Amino acid sequence: MGNYLSTKSEPAPLLQPAIEGNLAKIKELVGHHIAATSLKSKDELANFVNDADKEGNSALIGAAFSGHLDICKFLIEEKIDFRCFQ
Repeated sequence: MGNYLSTKSEPAPLLQPAIEGNLAKIKELVGHHIAATSLKSKDELANFVNDADKEGNSALIGAAFSGHLDICKFLIEEKIDFRCFQ
């Protein structure tokens, strides 16, 4: 089970676009991440999508809280790891 809480000072990269309902920006960021990392391991995309801020807020939490179901669906399809909520 992964620990997705960020130790960085900046927020999780997908959190703010998810809160704002900006699916196009989320897709752009995911695409850039895939291109930049070449996805050398199957966990790299899951780690990026599941990244949470220091309070534990991930993009899925931000999108759900803000009522952006289209973003929730996209994130789930991108292999979000529900174990991070345990």
